[in-house]
Order: sequence, then structure tokens, then C-alpha cells
Amino acid sequence: MHQQANIGMQPEYLNLAARWPRLEHNVTFKQRPEDFCVEEVLAFTPSGEGEHVFLWLEKTNLNSQQVIGFIASKLKLAKRDIGYSGLKDKFAHTLQYLSIPWPIKDPLPDLNTLQGDGWRVIAMQRHHKKLKRGVHQLNRFTIKLGLQDEPVTADGVWSMLADRCNLLQKYGFANYFGAQRFGSNANNLFSVAPLLNRNLRVKKAERGMILSAARAYLFNQYIVQRLLAGQFDQALVGDIWQIDGSGSWFNEQLSSEIEQRVKQCELHPMAPLIGRSDKLLQNFLQSTAGQYWQPDDFSLEWPALLAEAGLDTQFRAIRVLPKQLQFRQLDDLHAELSFALPSGSFATALLHELNVQNYRDLS
Repeated sequence: MHQQANIGMQPEYLNLAARWPRLEHNVTFKQRPEDFCVEEVLAFTPSGEGEHVFLWLEKTNLNSQQVIGFIASKLKLAKRDIGYSGLKDKFAHTLQYLSIPWPIKDPLPDLNTLQGDGWRVIAMQRHHKKLKRGVHQLNRFTIKLGLQDEPVTADGVWSMLADRCNLLQKYGFANYFGAQRFGSNANNLFSVAPLLNRNLRVKKAERGMILSAARAYLFNQYIVQRLLAGQFDQALVGDIWQIDGSGSWFNEQLSSEIEQRVKQCELHPMAPLIGRSDKLLQNFLQSTAGQYWQPDDFSLEWPALLAEAGLDTQFRAIRVLPKQLQFRQLDDLHAELSFALPSGSFATALLHELNVQNYRDLS
């Protein structure tokens, strides 16, 4: 059954307009957690006052929920009271914010107590609100790449990747949800039907992850269909537009001006994260852009069930433009990528676009 699920991450679908063939040599990432570094950047600065405290957290080879549990235990807080904007990879070195409720009259926690094996709180600052999901502006990545063999033409491999990075900087890449959204071995996907048919009872947090995986799968399928039709980076009738570098979007009739702005990557077409039907979704599905919304046999019943589950439909850009993308060769067998992506976009999607593979998947 697992082989039936197509999560839209196959290499043949990721290369926009088939710009380049697969690399002849294996280039990988995540040989060590320290080779994959992520830094969260908030869209605001903590105010310095209020009954919440923002913790600036450093962790390695631990997921965010594990560290939240450690902090909750040390400070005798409920895990649900600890706020976060995004969950960061486990097999990585990451910097991110958490928030804790902390009365103004109480002195701040001792930094020396907020650390453990693989994690530590570096700094803290008061704020007047709990940290909410998705409020960070972007994530900065620094990723070390390695060759798994020693070709005579190693410099040629790195030169080819540098050229591809220049193309991604100019044209962007498919804003797929990364495979980690679907859980280990895509297990979240195989819980969707039992959950939505009320044959599976899980905790609220796990339910949210399963529903999120279902919507991500359908979204990835939409990208696949537009890529196959050669319509991925074309402006279509019915498209909804996101302004590059912004969460702002608008719904406007197609024009030559919009076509030009899409071509220049100033605007990006959007696709639904499916939920309850509304006028915006209905108009989209009945348009030229909406014809590529084609759930496969595996997910055919999910849109109706997700709507019944009470989720509101949202829209997400199908293309993303990396910021400050830089490539540098370190030595014959290693190179480094650095770039920034908006909140919600996956570095692994960019790496797959480059035909770079996860070392842990090969071992």
C-alpha cells in the first residue's frame, strides 16, 4: 500500500521545465546534524516587557517537541503553555524561539538550568504575548554538501551545482511540502482515511499532523499536474497571486501586467490547502488553473472528508524564490549552500530540485 502514495517528490517532477538532468555523481546533505543548520528569524522584536518570556534556543539532533518537554519539566509548566512559531528538524543544528508564561513579579529563570544534552537556552527576553505558530518571517539555512565518490571531474560537479543555484535564484523552485511533513515512511498519510472515517482515535496534536499531511499531499499533487502540463510558472485564468517576499495575496483578473509580473517572479500562483468550500475555492476549481486539481485514487475522498472535518481552506504559493542564495566550494569533496526561505517553505524541496540527496536515505 505504501507504494501507492505519490507525495509529489519524485525527481522527475521537481526539475522545472526539465532544465537539467540528474547529477552523474551522488551529492548528499545531512551526513552529520551539524551539516544542516537552521536559524529562525521572527517578523518582530520581542518588546522587553510582559508576562511571557521568549527563549532563544539552540539544539542539535533533537526535535522541537523533545526540548519543549525538557523545558516544561524543568520549569514545572504544561507543554501546551509553551509557545513556538515553527517545528525544526531533528537531525540538524537549529536556532529557534520558544515562549513561556512567566509572571512579571518573578525573576527570570536561571539560564544555567535551561540546558541539557544537545540543547541550551542562549538568551531570553520578555514579551506581552505568547509565541504563536507561523509568525516567524523566514528561516536561514547553511547546508554542507558532500560527494559520495571521488570523480576526476569533481570541480565540474560543483560548477554545475553553482550554475543551477543561479537558476533557482532567478526562477525559483516548486514550493513542495517536504517528505518530513508526511512522517516516517509517509505513515501520516496512511492514517488519513481511518482518522477522517472516525476509525482512528488520536491525540489532538497527532490529529493535526495527520490532517496537515493530507492537505500537503493534495497540494503537492496539484504542483505535479501543473508541471506535467508545462503550466507551472505560467499565469492562468483563475490563479490567485501571492506577492513575492510577502504573505500578501490578491485575487484579480488575468492581465498582461500580471503575466509579466509572474514571469519576473514578482508574483507567484497559489493553490489550495483544502478544507471547507467557499466562493474563492469554488471559483478557483471552476477555472483554468483549477483543472489541475486532480486527487489521485489514493486521495480521492480526502477533499470531502477534510471539509467535513471543519478545516478552513487556505491558499499557498506553488513557487518560492530563495533569498541570498550562495554556493561555495570548500574543497574537492565538499561545498556549502546558504539561503533564506519564507516561513513554511522547505529547504529539502530546494535540495531535491538540485538533485541533492539526503545522506541518511542512502545509508
